[in-house]
Amino acid sequence: MFKVVDNFLDESVLNNLTDKIFSNNFPWYFNPKSDGKGFSNNFYFQHTHIFYDHLKGGINSVDFDILKPLLDKLNVKKLHRVKANSTTKTSKIIQYPFHRDQPDLKNSKASILYLNTNNGYTLFKNKEKIKSIKNRLSTFKANEYHCASSCTDELRRLVININYE
Repeated sequence: MFKVVDNFLDESVLNNLTDKIFSNNFPWYFNPKSDGKGFSNNFYFQHTHIFYDHLKGGINSVDFDILKPLLDKLNVKKLHRVKANSTTKTSKIIQYPFHRDQPDLKNSKASILYLNTNNGYTLFKNKEKIKSIKNRLSTFKANEYHCASSCTDELRRLVININYE
């Protein structure tokens, strides 16, 4: 189940999100990752901002309210997690390891809102590739294996990842 919608948000709503998230005072947190073989092999990192996590008490950000128009348009009934991801420019495209956002939640959906256009992508195990295009929303089952990539043509690749029912 894949659904891709371009121009998902009204321009004013998108601008409100991107003005905040792209600003120099938006709090990002370093998130080291490993390919599962240990940090000495294929270490990579991203910066994240967790807006909401049901396992960690719910709202985790003073900026949570900027998401309300997005969550309303998605018709969210139950929120599991919302986070922004920022990966930095690399000299060549790096494809990160496959993962599942919510492996135990069979009825949960994942949506990715792409905040800037770049040559990065989201790839699924069935080889379906979603290009990173500003204001594109991709939706799929949250227990679906997928991975992200870096980009080489912008300073960073920015997305908002929403897990919900």
